[in-house]
Amino acid sequence: IEIDTKAELEEVKDAFSYFHIKTDELLNNGIEKVIWIFTDSKKVMLAEAGKNWQIVDWDRAIEVMEGIIVNIDQMVD
Repeated sequence: IEIDTKAELEEVKDAFSYFHIKTDELLNNGIEKVIWIFTDSKKVMLAEAGKNWQIVDWDRAIEVMEGIIVNIDQMVD
């Protein structure tokens, strides 16, 4: 589990590209799952190697690790 609170956006054209590039790099280097939590939009991006990426509202339950399910909205409250 890594928490990235200070994204280095200077090297990319836009913030959205940063998250895609960083996610691809992580997945290509053996990371099984990448979860981005966007506090401004209250969205969660889920990415796993070999699967379609998903963007969901953060009030949905998400599986962080096998058998560990969290709801970001409930955690924030």
